[in-house]
Amino acid sequence: MKFFYRRLVHERISEKIHPDFEMIDPFYLPNCADGFFFGSIEDMHKIQKLGYQTKFFCNFENFKYTTYSKYYFKYLLNTPYLVVSFEDLQLYRDDIFACFGVDGTIFMRPDNGDKPFTGMTIYREDFTKELFSIENGTGNFDKSTLCIISHPKQYNKFSEYRTWVVDNKVVEASSYRINGFFDTEAKVPSKVIDYAQNVVDNVKWQPDPAFVLDIVDNNGVYSVVELNSMSCSGMYNASIVKICEALKRYFGET
Repeated sequence: MKFFYRRLVHERISEKIHPDFEMIDPFYLPNCADGFFFGSIEDMHKIQKLGYQTKFFCNFENFKYTTYSKYYFKYLLNTPYLVVSFEDLQLYRDDIFACFGVDGTIFMRPDNGDKPFTGMTIYREDFTKELFSIENGTGNFDKSTLCIISHPKQYNKFSEYRTWVVDNKVVEASSYRINGFFDTEAKVPSKVIDYAQNVVDNVKWQPDPAFVLDIVDNNGVYSVVELNSMSCSGMYNASIVKICEALKRYFGET
């Protein structure tokens, strides 16, 4: 099996080269039945639309927050939550802040797994300005996009880790935020990996046979931030070797 990689996200690729791993040209999308693709969400949409034979794990429907929260609800950081279409946010602004506001702030993220905007904490006085920025941040923003509204959390005190799950096993992990600051060098505590594995063991539904599970540590209290696709998630400081070898085992290769 060949592994094609097209996107770098805060990583030192020279330290992780795998014999079957190939960095590909920015303008090339592989159509290879014995290949596995890692790349951007935009690339993934193209590969799926073109019907390429290249293997991947990125079921966009399953990575909607409203889809996987039905199974992971008790583990998720951002619960309870309200679902509101973007075009109705202004209409229900007062109710949103009355129900979910803490010190005049709320947390909002998109439902879509392809993330048309980044999750954020929004102050009431900045609400209109932030919505304007989201709507005009991309050329084709769909105002019917569903938004997840929840209570804000003190993210500046959290540490966050990404874990990679293949065939029901956590096979690799990397830090990406320590005490609120971006950090991929910190060692991942064994308790984080144990927690992620416990979640996988107890939730029988999975979005794909291989996926990414992001974990937050709030002073020793662990929660799931979100689920992301194996093919379209940043590697941070994870070992590509370990991830590729786990995928090869899943596909029956040694």
